[in-house]
Amino acid sequence: MSLAAVNGPVSTVVAGGSEALERLLADCRDRDVRARRIAVDYASHSWLVERIEGRLLGELAPVVPRSAEVPVFSSVTGGLADTVEWDAGYWYRNLRSTVRFEEALTAALDVGDRVVLEVSPHPVLVPAVQDVVDGRAGVVPVGGTLRRGEGSLRRMVTAVAQASVQGVAVDWSKVFAGREAVRVPLPTYAFQHERYWPEPEPPVAPVASDPVDERFWASVEEQDVRSLAETLGLDSDVVAAMVPALASWRARRRDEDAADGWRYRETWKPLVGNRAQAASGRRLVVVPAGKGKDAWVSDVVAALGAGTLVLEHGDDAASDDRLRAALGTDVPVTAVLSLVAALEADTSTALAHTTTLLRALADTGAPPLWAATRGAVSVGGRDSVTAPEQGAAWGLGRVAALDQPGLWGGLVDLPGVLDARSARLLAAVLSGTSGEDQVAVRPSGLFGRRLVHAPALRPRAESWTTSGTALITGGTGGLGAYVARWLVRRGSEHIMLVSRRGPDAEGVAPLRLELEAAGVDVTVVACDVGDRAALADVLAALPEDRPLRTVVHAAGVVGDTAPLPSTTRDQLEWPMQAKVDGARHLDDLTRDLDLDAFVLFSSGAAAWGSGGQAGYAAGNAFLDALALHRRARGRTATSVAWGSWDEAGMLSGSGVAQRDALNALGVVPMAPELAITELEHAVREGEASLVVTDMDWARFAPVFTALRPSALLSDLPEVRAALNSGEPDAEASGALRGRLTGLSAADRERAVLELVRGSAAAVLGHASGTRVPREKPFNELGFDSLTAVELRNLLQAETGAALPASAAFDYPTAARLARHLSGLLEPDAAGEAEAPSVAEPPPDDDETALLTADVDDLIDLALRED
Repeated sequence: MSLAAVNGPVSTVVAGGSEALERLLADCRDRDVRARRIAVDYASHSWLVERIEGRLLGELAPVVPRSAEVPVFSSVTGGLADTVEWDAGYWYRNLRSTVRFEEALTAALDVGDRVVLEVSPHPVLVPAVQDVVDGRAGVVPVGGTLRRGEGSLRRMVTAVAQASVQGVAVDWSKVFAGREAVRVPLPTYAFQHERYWPEPEPPVAPVASDPVDERFWASVEEQDVRSLAETLGLDSDVVAAMVPALASWRARRRDEDAADGWRYRETWKPLVGNRAQAASGRRLVVVPAGKGKDAWVSDVVAALGAGTLVLEHGDDAASDDRLRAALGTDVPVTAVLSLVAALEADTSTALAHTTTLLRALADTGAPPLWAATRGAVSVGGRDSVTAPEQGAAWGLGRVAALDQPGLWGGLVDLPGVLDARSARLLAAVLSGTSGEDQVAVRPSGLFGRRLVHAPALRPRAESWTTSGTALITGGTGGLGAYVARWLVRRGSEHIMLVSRRGPDAEGVAPLRLELEAAGVDVTVVACDVGDRAALADVLAALPEDRPLRTVVHAAGVVGDTAPLPSTTRDQLEWPMQAKVDGARHLDDLTRDLDLDAFVLFSSGAAAWGSGGQAGYAAGNAFLDALALHRRARGRTATSVAWGSWDEAGMLSGSGVAQRDALNALGVVPMAPELAITELEHAVREGEASLVVTDMDWARFAPVFTALRPSALLSDLPEVRAALNSGEPDAEASGALRGRLTGLSAADRERAVLELVRGSAAAVLGHASGTRVPREKPFNELGFDSLTAVELRNLLQAETGAALPASAAFDYPTAARLARHLSGLLEPDAAGEAEAPSVAEPPPDDDETALLTADVDDLIDLALRED
């Protein structure tokens, strides 16, 4: 064998005979060294080229070289070269010798070149170039020109524009020559401004409907052949043959238009509170053991001001004692900031540590906990995700906001270097007065995370196509089957289905037959994608004539629901393993491949959080961050955070109950065929990260914000409408007030208590309010966020009183809620019956039940356990 090419610090090519290469590949697998065979049938840059030396020298003899007008660095010599010497002998050495690409690129960078562009039909060296420049000081922009399937002038101009925004000087006057283009001055402070005027709702343009079109399509849907024949001026027999196809097209178009409304994306909104003052008091910064002297920790502490405490915290009782001592000083702690996620290298350890810290802060009276990351999110433009593994902390934090709303402060992503402005912004964020709990601090300002609509492109481009092999993890499950059928339609010639059970998975045999009948080869492999060596063996076994072109990572499991404070490390790690480890290995093992698509199946649990599913949310949030990280490095990636699928995926079969619960919450199950259509649109349109979910915001928003407001959804008009629709019913209020008029305070409270207990019983499905004890907390009776909102809505409809969605948690027993509601309904003094000077205490629970019960109620009362 010969050393064929050294492309970068982690990319080396060898060439030689097939048997020798097979032995080398086997040895690499044994040593856990990533290696793959390049799908070519010749061994350039090896001793085998010597066999054609005479032929090459003869055919290239007429070449007469001359000196180039620009400096040229040769991958043959590894340095600056005079091209006058590039005769036939040089080109033979070019084909025979080792390609010294890394050495030549390094030499060019050493003489001052600060931009690297790969001029080619498709960028294949950009990853290797990126590896070289990443090890150098300063920023070196790296990019390509054309791409496969995008060879137009528009693509070239886009490439030039991308280089321009990275600091490359471009003579735009030549680009726009003859186009009457003019320069537009930027604002004095470009792109940094604060708007103080209220932002009105975007106007909805009325859609003019054509009555002729409406009648035509109504006739199609009703299959009125006679009317259609008259409208079209065609024979009825001709029209009758057309109607089924027209009706099918119409129905499909309506469904697809509706599905386009399922698209949302994450954006980062510049916040106007950049002048907010930091709260007074002492800050506490929590770091992992041994990280107290870290230079970046010192920068954060300096940013938060004098008196800031640093606490090294671990998973032990002594750490908790030190935490309580730090919180119990004479100067009150007004902010607690954890740097664990930013400093702990192991993702699982960072998440487990954050959970432990949250648990330790309970019952200490500490202010809410903020968690910081560094490079986990991108606010857009040149701001890149540099630490995708820290993205998992954002998934856990979104669950913490739901599970522990009083203990959780929020998430803040910090820049690598805290300048003076960033330091002020961080201090202001920790004051907790902005109403934001997912923020990014950047030198240019403060940004808040938002979920917004992502309208589909119109008109749609041609269908996306692929070829070769498509690898689908989780491929034997319901989602994998739908993905496989789609990829077959889009040109894949070989489908590889990977799952833990592989050929033994239920339903594999008929799926294989179906796909093979469609004309493709199918391979089903049992592999744990969290096992890097096993996954590498799977990739190494791919056929050389059908290279890997598409990767879809759909593997995943949902763990048992557990409140965050009681979640164990095992409960965090198990749902994360298939998501995080599988995606990390796929990313690493395919880094040198030219892929058409690299698709990651994420979840709404990562986009907005899912109570009791911290590990699952964290794993999926990592996928979203990984997709953005890959895009920043010039590699293809699309992560889709899915809502609920109907009849497929983890919410089918044994997950039906969870799917129904999500539906009741407002996460409506999506038809799989339409969800796949939106997946294709996302891949074809080059989306890096997208949320696809059918939401009933009128149901979801009140429950989601019941215990904690959320700025995340505040830019969605449907959410604002849902949260502003709960106006009290004046008529209902008047009727109930009339019934309460004349009652003493005790009787009024007793009547309202009966109303509260009866309403709670109706929500829980009990026949009588006697099943609802007056002093037992609602959460112990089975109330959650969804049923708490139902109780609020029922009481609000009955009384007309304005109640918060969190009423069942603000007043956590029937007695306390009744007292509060009674106060809201108290008549004016003039109409109130005079209460006795010494009011008799209201009857206790059982006495009230006996006084008001019928026969069935008495039986219920006798049988109840409490």
